[in-house]
Amino acid sequence: MYCHQCGSFNPDDSNFCEKCGASLKDTPNVFVPAAAATNVPKEKRGKHKVHPLVWILIVVIVLGGIGAGLYAGLSSQTSNSFQEQLSLGEKYLQELKYEDAIVALNRAIEIDPKNEKPYLLLAQVYIAQEDYDSAVTTLEQGLEATSGNQEIADKLDEVKEMLSQDEEPQAEPSPSPSPTPVPTDTATASLQREDHSIKNEDGEVIVKYYYDKLVLEESRPEFSAINELAQQACNAFFEELSPEDISTEMASPEYPFLNTADGEITCNQGGIISVRVQATWYMGGVQNINFSGLNFDLETGEELKLTDVFSMDEESTLQYLREQSVQYIEENPDYSWWSDDIQDAKQVISEYTLDQYDFYIQDDAVYLCYPTYALGPGAMGPVVIACPIQ
Repeated sequence: MYCHQCGSFNPDDSNFCEKCGASLKDTPNVFVPAAAATNVPKEKRGKHKVHPLVWILIVVIVLGGIGAGLYAGLSSQTSNSFQEQLSLGEKYLQELKYEDAIVALNRAIEIDPKNEKPYLLLAQVYIAQEDYDSAVTTLEQGLEATSGNQEIADKLDEVKEMLSQDEEPQAEPSPSPSPTPVPTDTATASLQREDHSIKNEDGEVIVKYYYDKLVLEESRPEFSAINELAQQACNAFFEELSPEDISTEMASPEYPFLNTADGEITCNQGGIISVRVQATWYMGGVQNINFSGLNFDLETGEELKLTDVFSMDEESTLQYLREQSVQYIEENPDYSWWSDDIQDAKQVISEYTLDQYDFYIQDDAVYLCYPTYALGPGAMGPVVIACPIQ
């Protein structure tokens, strides 16, 4: 506070002026010089008018402070949301939950597309899955979004080197003098890529368009039936989008468009063969990813139904899958589930039928594949839920 006697500034809890010793009790915290209060005649003491420009300056300063506060609050909220998704992606990568990691990291990219960290982690997920093409695509998109980040550029060179090594022709293995009999509950299987990619006039790929098709090698009627079903799935994939309908004006060898189906054999035992299919679509804008499965009975050559996998009747099987799905939602409250009166994730699950479920089999569990927009907004991506086989 200011001393009313000499005008010196004193701490608020002072009782006497530190300079002149005057009492500070009941003294307003305003400095009024004694000379100004006593020497000026009353008739000359008038009200001082404040210039209009001063009021304008005060308003500008106040509004600027409010705007800065709002901006800081919004920036903090966005940053926190980005960091949460980035941390989730890194956590799922360490736990080998690759599908969940892909969803979380794609969310982080949508929140802050100019940050290099989610691109690098997402590429690491694809490398762990040995999906080097997707890793390259992710890093190329990150390189563009971050205006040539050096760390992304170095990682891109590393992945391209790994990819080139994989494409080098391998020496043919020596034939075995006595082939090992193939067990009846498994099959010699592989994935063969049917490639309809589009190239420019220089022979460079500008649209990656392919499907990894399941092929069983043994000459058995059941296996021939499975190969036919797998070929039908491949044909259906290419029939959904004709190459003539793809606009390639914005595509380039550096940033190719995508319409791909990457396969992985997740089960080949116990008379069952299962393939997980990762469909990736990118024609400029947001990249979409969905998962599905192909499941076959090696003994009959027929496609498996969920009631063939679980030792329960239809009603009990459906109830079990719904309970597992609802439990997954409750265990992950941080996800952006549909939760309003019109769209509710649990309500969607309660209306699912067995025929609607897409799934694949891995590690003694059925993995239910809910597509993007089924249980949450597009930024949430697809949801894959493991249901232990009972």
